[in-house]
Amino acid sequence: MRVINGKKASVSIPMVHVNLVHAGEEVTSFRAKVVPLPQEYSNTHAESINHFKNQTHWPKLLVVKYEWEERDLVRLDAGIAAITLLGVVVGAYLMAKIVSKSKGELEEFVNDISSEDGLSLAARREMIKGE
Repeated sequence: MRVINGKKASVSIPMVHVNLVHAGEEVTSFRAKVVPLPQEYSNTHAESINHFKNQTHWPKLLVVKYEWEERDLVRLDAGIAAITLLGVVVGAYLMAKIVSKSKGELEEFVNDISSEDGLSLAARREMIKGE
């Protein structure tokens, strides 16, 4: 009892607290530590406490608490961010290509829209040629 408990006369018995981490079907890591049995477990595990404190009773019964932690195999938020960034880059590239190929037409369109007299650039050129 001294090895598990570490003390001669302990008020509480030890409890083994096991943390298991799994990703998908595989257990990736675990951690076990010996902690004192919490007071709220004493009523439900009275028999284990009595057996543990009785030095003639063997095998000793221990309370083991398991906790499972699940980790994702794929980081979903990083995947969504990467796909969104890729979409923005491809969209910007395509917009730049479209603008560079139709630069003259866009310039004419802007001049037509912004002309004060309401005449388009083509109409102004025709007027100049016709005079």
